[in-house]
Amino acid sequence: TIGVAWTRCGWIQHDGGHCGLSGNSKFDHMIQVIFEGLVKGGSASWWRNRHNKHHAKCNVQGKDTDLNTYPFLSWDIRTAKKLPKKYIAIQHYTFIPLLGLYVPLFFFTTKLFLWRKGKTTEAVVSAIHYATFVYILSQVCGGTAGEIFAYFFCGYVVQGIYLGFCFALSHFAMPQIPEGEDDQDWVTNAISTTLNTNPTPFLSWLTGHLNLQVEHHLCPAMPTHNYLNIRHDVEELAKKHDIKYNMTTFWEASKFTI
Repeated sequence: TIGVAWTRCGWIQHDGGHCGLSGNSKFDHMIQVIFEGLVKGGSASWWRNRHNKHHAKCNVQGKDTDLNTYPFLSWDIRTAKKLPKKYIAIQHYTFIPLLGLYVPLFFFTTKLFLWRKGKTTEAVVSAIHYATFVYILSQVCGGTAGEIFAYFFCGYVVQGIYLGFCFALSHFAMPQIPEGEDDQDWVTNAISTTLNTNPTPFLSWLTGHLNLQVEHHLCPAMPTHNYLNIRHDVEELAKKHDIKYNMTTFWEASKFTI
């Protein structure tokens, strides 16, 4: 339950990081700090630093840090040939379990970022998160140290699978651009490296409305629930410039990715 709740908070902090809540960057970043730092224990600045690179050079190797899944996972035949076959040959089995480990990994990378960048305020907010949760779990709920660790770890695993799988559907199975060959204009890059899944009401809610990922990459500061309003305009834009607009069902995208 806590993993799902943290994921739902993740959608809110995501929109705050993109200034897609109120349009006021200071207010939206404050909301992001509350949900990412106070509620989840992470770092808003770390998230923006990482995520903005993804938006600037989507699926460009060496620049989009979300592609750094080596040596266990590869999403491009050229890089797969350079990696240990024993890992790549079974990645369709290990993919989802490995997603569960990326939020526990980010626990360490976010804290290292806060220390290296001197983000004192965010570090304090994150510390309050852990102090509050540990106090409630130990003093109110009577949990042992092992139970508290399991609570956080299981919550992180659920969050990683939930967030990671939603993200993977939109990008990992799409074409990747080798480092040094990213000569596309930004709009072409945003559309051609991104996959939408059909915006049913439930799927849109489940993914924080980020199932319309093409629209999100073109208009990241737009409130996510408004992407439906521009979907057909974006399709027409892609058609006009002979760019493939990628749309499929959730199940087809899942099969495509795995």
